[in-house]
Amino acid sequence: MEKNKFNFSKLAALFTDYPALKIDETSYNYQQINDLVQKKIADYSNSSKTVITLINDSPFNFIIDFLAIIESGNYPLVVDKSFKKKSLEFGLIPENTLFLASTSGTTGQPKIYYRNWESWKIGFEVCNDLFHLNKLQALATTSPLTTSLGLHTLMCALYLGKTFLAITKPSQFTNIMESYGLFTVPTFLLNNLNELFPLTSPEIIFLGGGTLSPEAINKVRKKLTQTQMIEFYGSSETSFISWQAVNDGKKASSVGKLFPYVELTLGPQYRLTVKSPYLFSGYLNQPYPQSWTTDDLGTLKKIISIYLDAGLTLSSTVQIKFFQKKLSVWQKIYVKTASHLEFLMKDIVKKLLYSS
Repeated sequence: MEKNKFNFSKLAALFTDYPALKIDETSYNYQQINDLVQKKIADYSNSSKTVITLINDSPFNFIIDFLAIIESGNYPLVVDKSFKKKSLEFGLIPENTLFLASTSGTTGQPKIYYRNWESWKIGFEVCNDLFHLNKLQALATTSPLTTSLGLHTLMCALYLGKTFLAITKPSQFTNIMESYGLFTVPTFLLNNLNELFPLTSPEIIFLGGGTLSPEAINKVRKKLTQTQMIEFYGSSETSFISWQAVNDGKKASSVGKLFPYVELTLGPQYRLTVKSPYLFSGYLNQPYPQSWTTDDLGTLKKIISIYLDAGLTLSSTVQIKFFQKKLSVWQKIYVKTASHLEFLMKDIVKKLLYSS
């Protein structure tokens, strides 16, 4: 598979008879999905490097169309039914684009962005190493495939040769026989906890788009005693930034450890600038970003928690910029080890708390 190209045909050759997709009780192996994709390519063969709008009318149709558009040399624009069609000038699409999608709009007006294959591929490999996804038979999601979390789960499952489980209603959980990991959001998990039973529960749950309170963690832990719970922080633009295991509780406002290869800079008004190989390829008709700045964490307490819990290795280097009110100057610290990092951050916190 070329570095920046996703090729489902090659995956089908590797995982031929293994189930690729399961919806309710209907299962399709990799070769069957590939056969359907090859037939569907004919619908898009009259164009090349063209943006084709794709709406999720059903998971099965969406997946076949999504893969066929990519294999035909075109670019799917993934949007939900609420997307308002308007005249968009796509200009020159970056050569390594896998697909285009729309942000959710939760932090502003929805924007069209590019995502390339390599940025997700390396993230899948890191997740596999960190969380041993190779031991699972399947990956599931409750998020629509037009969302970053839903589409990310689909592509991760296919790349790793797993079965993708599209969960469109909670009752489907009782029919899952595979060992699986679940990507979902905290609100869905808590609202549908009674649909998950120990005998058919996921081995690991990845939670994005929110956090669990200590009370909620205890509630889930009592119900799913053998399930590992991972919270991760990120966005459509950044993909992975940090993660933490929460089965045994968590520090208040903590967002855990940095994912490998992530570099953070703390700037004015506690805004975080992220550099990592997982970044998106930019917004429509805008330059490819070398970094991304976010203020989603919102408070100094949360930012400090990232660094205190970072668990960095000797080879890791994180650049932290912080503002000391007493001195009213910017300073830079280059951190080489986790112990050095923790010492420095505790010293910073003391100065910030007790400076007049």
